[in-house]
Amino acid sequence: MRKLIIINTMVSDYVTELMFCTFSFTGTVLSIFTGILLVSRFISRRSLLLNWAAIGILSSTALPFLLLPTTEGSIFALAFLISFSFGFGLPSALAQFAETTSKANRAKMGAIVTVFMILGNIIAYIMITDNLMLNTLILIIWRSLGLAGVIPLWSLGKKEQNIGSAIAYSNRNVFNYFISWLIFSSINFFGLSMSYQIYGYDFVNSSATFEYLIASMFAILSGLIADRFGRKKIALVGFILLGSGYAILGMFPFNIYAWYLHMFIDGITWGIFSVIFWFTIWGDLANEKSGEVYYVLGLLPYTLSAFLRVAVGPWVAEFFSPYAVFSFVAFLLFLAVIPLMYAPETLPENVVKEWELRRYVEKAKRIREKFT
Repeated sequence: MRKLIIINTMVSDYVTELMFCTFSFTGTVLSIFTGILLVSRFISRRSLLLNWAAIGILSSTALPFLLLPTTEGSIFALAFLISFSFGFGLPSALAQFAETTSKANRAKMGAIVTVFMILGNIIAYIMITDNLMLNTLILIIWRSLGLAGVIPLWSLGKKEQNIGSAIAYSNRNVFNYFISWLIFSSINFFGLSMSYQIYGYDFVNSSATFEYLIASMFAILSGLIADRFGRKKIALVGFILLGSGYAILGMFPFNIYAWYLHMFIDGITWGIFSVIFWFTIWGDLANEKSGEVYYVLGLLPYTLSAFLRVAVGPWVAEFFSPYAVFSFVAFLLFLAVIPLMYAPETLPENVVKEWELRRYVEKAKRIREKFT
């Protein structure tokens, strides 16, 4: 009888979490496509971004009232509304980032934004409390900073473009990068779910803080490398590194030192992937076109990964061996390298040659100063 009660409780918790995640996922996906529709037919990108930031502040202000009374229905509705308010401006914000950077510095700028995002998440995690009103105030301030970042866009004078036919879905270049990112996003939750099962939620979540710090350091490094040697090379390194990390876990899943090594490799990889697949590659592929639709290709797989972690992750950890799961993830990550091998380099060759020439000139100057 006691065992049956425990099982029923586990199922109930799983269903509640799944419903919450489903409403969040649905709200995010609908908002992303709503944002694209609005920009393509009704309003300018800048107007959308301003309204996005303003709605974020209003939704944060209304948070305490939306939670009264606290029922499952109100929580699910809140998950949908907050996800919707968060998601519909993201493609346009990323497209604006692409338009205000060039291929010569896009990865470096993406790395800087990544570091601020990581540090912001760490600070927000530290500041969060059990006091709803205080959390609401922190969230209002946080979203107000977003509004302060949107206002200067009015002075940039960028040309608005129709995004109705911005992308050719048959484009092989887009397809190869998207498939690799989709494979990674679709299987990433396998390893995380199994790690929770073996090491526990508290330990894995505390390890995440160190991963974030590692990711922030290697984001800067990967941004510099991607702007000098190309995006494709550093992306390939990321997939190979992560596949190797999971292969080690597949051989020693219960060894704590294997976990530490994997955690370090995972941090490096997320530093690379956040720069390349969040900010850089889709802006390069847009090639001066409006980038909203391109950046959706980067947003949707990552959103899907968060949903699959809740929907499928617990069953993977329950019914499959850690050896099999980690080895399977490693195999698919190495498989994800194949589309990248056929993808073109999106950093123009003249940018690479210009950097090499500049490095040669600086080296020649140092040699000259040494002998004069």
